Amino acid sequence: MAKTIPLVVAVTTFGAATLAQASGVFLQEATYANLGTAGAGDGVYTEAATSIWTNPAVMSHMDQELTSLTGTLLNLDIEYNDSGDGQGGNANSTLPVVGFFQVIDLENRYKVGLAFGSIGGATLDYGDEWAGKDQLTDVALLTYQFNPSLSYSINEQWSIVSAP
Repeated sequence: MAKTIPLVVAVTTFGAATLAQASGVFLQEATYANLGTAGAGDGVYTEAATSIWTNPAVMSHMDQELTSLTGTLLNLDIEYNDSGDGQGGNANSTLPVVGFFQVIDLENRYKVGLAFGSIGGATLDYGDEWAGKDQLTDVALLTYQFNPSLSYSINEQWSIVSAP
């Protein structure tokens, strides 16, 4: 009896699970400046505050306070076919992607980092002329992430970072 309980729990869990499908644009690449190297080298890249997005410890090696702003405007052009009446359309919309990054020098060894940016989302506008217009005409899902961090430099080689 004791051996069948985990089996019953596993079968019930997998049997009750439903299939979920979602779609969106992964926008992290449009947020930080070191995109050309896919974030490689952010541990030593001290020329822009955006490097704290992937590695807050780099703040300890920055000699000055830095502020970086990033922005991208995506035009999402998605064609669709309405299987209900065979008509199609275009769910065109525009999606803003912004980022703000700042490194503040509190003392010689303490740095505070503020990183704010969009990491994903999608916007669609199907209009009022399709079969599902009573359920959905447009949708906007924008996600933003805020990462505050504190860095303390022990010496030239070591630093401690606190980030939630």
